[in-house]
Amino acid sequence: QAFDLVVSNPPSRATHAGSISPNDERAKARHETTCCIGKLAEAVRYLLKPGGSAKIVYPTSRIPDLFRAFSPHEIEPRLVRHVYARADQSAKLTLIELKHGHSPHLDVPPPLILHDASGRWSPEVAAMLGNTEDPPLSGCV
Repeated sequence: QAFDLVVSNPPSRATHAGSISPNDERAKARHETTCCIGKLAEAVRYLLKPGGSAKIVYPTSRIPDLFRAFSPHEIEPRLVRHVYARADQSAKLTLIELKHGHSPHLDVPPPLILHDASGRWSPEVAAMLGNTEDPPLSGCV
């Protein structure tokens, strides 16, 4: 069965990158111990209809790895949106939309900024959450 949309928040750290958690669940969720980006690309290709989309959350620093893994399967990036905890920090995550089939178009909209300088949700995130009066979050900024 093929699908119009596949969504994934895959393990994002290479097995050799950093220390692996002794907690088995965390290790599987964070490191490519049981699912590498290449296997994810194969699974997405198998699941997607022609013209279908995949939406993936992935570390900004590993975007080239993701694009290299998906390209041989004719799944190409269509949208790349960087996510910043705050406007004055570097992007750590990126929201990526990939489409089955080649196209020269790549959309790079403005970044998604999660928190304002005081630690409150940004107006865009507050609107997404339906809560514009969220108190500051300690430890998130």
